[in-house]
Amino acid sequence: MIKINLNRFNELDALRGLAAVSVLMHHFLLVKDSSSQLESDVRILLYPFQNGPAAVVLFFVLSGFVLSLPLWRGVKSGYPRFLMRRIFRIYPPYLFTLAVSVAGAYLFYNDKRNLSHWFQGSWSSPVDPHLVLQHILFIGPSYQASQYNTVFWTLILEMQISLIFPFLLGILKRIPTGWDWLFVGLIWMLGFWGAYLIPLSSICQIAYWSSYFLAGAVLARRVLVFPDLFPGIFAKMPTLAVSLTLLICSTFIGHNKSQTMHLLSYLPCSVGSLGTILSALYNPFFRRVLDTKVAAFLGHISYSLYLIHAVVLNVCFHVLYPSLSFSFIFFPYVVITLILATLMRKVIETPSIQLGAWLTAKNYPQKSLTSILQPSD
Repeated sequence: MIKINLNRFNELDALRGLAAVSVLMHHFLLVKDSSSQLESDVRILLYPFQNGPAAVVLFFVLSGFVLSLPLWRGVKSGYPRFLMRRIFRIYPPYLFTLAVSVAGAYLFYNDKRNLSHWFQGSWSSPVDPHLVLQHILFIGPSYQASQYNTVFWTLILEMQISLIFPFLLGILKRIPTGWDWLFVGLIWMLGFWGAYLIPLSSICQIAYWSSYFLAGAVLARRVLVFPDLFPGIFAKMPTLAVSLTLLICSTFIGHNKSQTMHLLSYLPCSVGSLGTILSALYNPFFRRVLDTKVAAFLGHISYSLYLIHAVVLNVCFHVLYPSLSFSFIFFPYVVITLILATLMRKVIETPSIQLGAWLTAKNYPQKSLTSILQPSD
């Protein structure tokens, strides 16, 4: 039987890092349509490794999985402590990236480039103090969250869901194993139909995306309660192949389609995310891949990489294009992003996590109404 250590998150961090790279490549390919053979060749090479929507689903499922583990272990901690640690985990790096993104918008909003409609969605108008304030307060995501950074809508949702996630877990804990998936499905249906009826409703989007957090939480419960259930299945290569196929390919069903199809396509993608997480835990080959130094490094800087890459992408194309072609900009884009993400992790992200841990080590009681502890992920 394969033994796993769920006190360490090396493989899951590495999985998050690879997903961040997938987003990085996905956004690069959205900048411009192919107009030459070289650009087409670059797209062919990068296309199998990019899928931003699938990466977002995986991020949310992973968050639910990791955040819920202490609950299933019976670890007790207070809601204020959980929330304080989440704030220091998410907010300071986000706030720094917001400041850099707003500066970029201020400098380049008049610099119109003959690039895709998607690229024109960021830094396209003068800096609006009211919109900046909405970003600072995490109000949304129904407003134009992509004006400053195309990934901000996911961070806004992540923080909003963090506010209610302990209470959702408290409900989930009281539901017998076997019925918990029905609760997840109910939350998904409420969010889906609400988003269908009220497309820009923040509450509906929170409900919809929180179901993916809860799916990760239910999976964590199964892994801990039934440790012999998964190794025999998810140690096999065919299972890994099916999981990755569902994860990577499902969202293409809804690509450029209606909102309904887009939301529906996330459902099989979430199944692939669950299978990919289990494969990361149990499949020997996949674990070796995720334990490599490159994957471990990407996992270490994954959050900073996710935040800063869109800023670098915008600056590269505003400064270098069309002096450098679309294809040749890819190299400086990747190198600069990796360098800045590494610095950001060291200077901003790590001190912020440590400060949150220090502030909550003594100031918040261990007794709690939700029994949630935020791991230092």
